[in-house]
Formats: sequence, structure tokens, C-alpha cells
Amino acid sequence: MRFVEIVCCLVLVGWPVSDTAVQAQSPGAAEPDARSRVGTPVPDAASRCDRALSVAVADSATTLPISQVAVRLHPLGRETGSASGADPRHRDEPAVGASPRTRTAFTDPNGIARFADLCPGSYEIETIHVGYLPHRATVSIPRAPENSPGTDGAASLRLALTSRVYAMEEVDVRAETVAPLVSLERSSHLLPSEPVKPFVSYGLADAIALVPGVLVSGERIFFRGVATEHVATTIDGVPARDPITGDWILPPPQAVAGAELIASTVVET
Repeated sequence: MRFVEIVCCLVLVGWPVSDTAVQAQSPGAAEPDARSRVGTPVPDAASRCDRALSVAVADSATTLPISQVAVRLHPLGRETGSASGADPRHRDEPAVGASPRTRTAFTDPNGIARFADLCPGSYEIETIHVGYLPHRATVSIPRAPENSPGTDGAASLRLALTSRVYAMEEVDVRAETVAPLVSLERSSHLLPSEPVKPFVSYGLADAIALVPGVLVSGERIFFRGVATEHVATTIDGVPARDPITGDWILPPPQAVAGAELIASTVVET
């Protein structure tokens, strides 16, 4: 009986495995890709989003830095990796750490706004600040050198803002006279000389008491309830009272032709 010996050969077939670890050399350098596993190509180091940008903002007239300026960074487009080993199937995918959203930063006391972890590509910068005209500029951030990924990729840009000029417009102000809503009615009571003659020996004050609306109480005379210190009394246009002492300056009664009491702001007798 013949024995047939069969030798089995085990053939091992190996597939290439991509498992690359990237060591960060400086702040903002690339970090290991979470997708770098079996069957996934390693992203090109030159296309990583480890670029930085500093924007210096100053006044165009004084060249002094302006603080608290809102600087907005709008991404316009990203450079695609063209180094050897790039997988064309993932060309449209954003690079590792890519952030296509708009970013906003404010300038410090030195007038500088900083952006970190930027992808290579074109960006539009817009500045907004009270008292200055809006300003826009375009900046291009290059890719890191292929032979030295992770090196300092900081870019800088200087912007000069122009002050906003406010034009004063002419203002025409017109004042109109408004007629008073209440008109004062003027009335008078006449006292002829005949009723005054019987009081010649007593004086003019006694004759004034005959005028309607006049009340004499002791040494005080009231014209329609108003005391004499609040009433202007004149004789032929001349004040009948001393403005300092308040005493009456009265002529002889026989010299009075008549008396008139006027209901007005000024009472004349």
C-alpha cells in the first residue's frame, strides 16, 4: 500500500497598512488623523489646517492701532493637495481640521487680531468698527513646504481703516405765535365828580370808596378783593402811591374830575 504524502503550503498574503503617527512640533502643528486606519490613505501633511494669520488694524490718518475691531474671516476656497500619494477620490473632502465656517476675532490693545488652525486657501477679511468705514480685503494662505510640514506657517496682513465722515444737514426751525386761549374782558366803572364833592373834607380815599368794586377797611383799600400792594393806582398816568413806602400821594379832592376802575391786569383809578 502506497502512501501519498501531500504537503500543504500555507501562503500568507499581506496587505499594506497605513498607520502613521504625526508628532506635533509646535503649537498649531498637525495632529494624528483619526481616519488613518487600515485601508485609509494618510492625508498629505502639507494640506493640513495648521496655518495661522495675524491681522493688524490701524487708523489711516494717524497710523495708530485700533482696538476692539471686529475682524471676520470668510473662507473663499481651499487649495487641494497635489503632493504624491494624494488620493483623488478624497479630493473634494475638507482637509483634516478644516472649518469652512466664518470666524470672528477682535483686535487687542495693539490692534492685532489672530486666527489659528487655518487651512491653506483664499480668505476674505472684513472689518467692522463704530466710526470707521467697513473694509474688505482678500488674503491667500499658502500650503506648508512638503519637506518640512508643521513649520511656522503664520501669515500677516495690515489694514488701514478710514474714519467715517458725518455730514451735518441744515435744520430750519420756525417759531409760530399762538394766540392766547383765554382773553381778558376789560370793563370799567365811571364815577363823576358830583358824588365826590360831599367828601371834600375827608379826602380822596373816601371818594374812592364810592367806586363799585372798591372796599375800604380801616387803613386798607381793596380793589375787587385785591389789596392795594397788588394794584397799580395812577392819577392821570402818574402813580398815586409811593413805590418805597406804599403811602398814597393824593391831590386835593376838588381836583379830581372822575374815577374809573378797570378790570384788567393793571387797575387804574
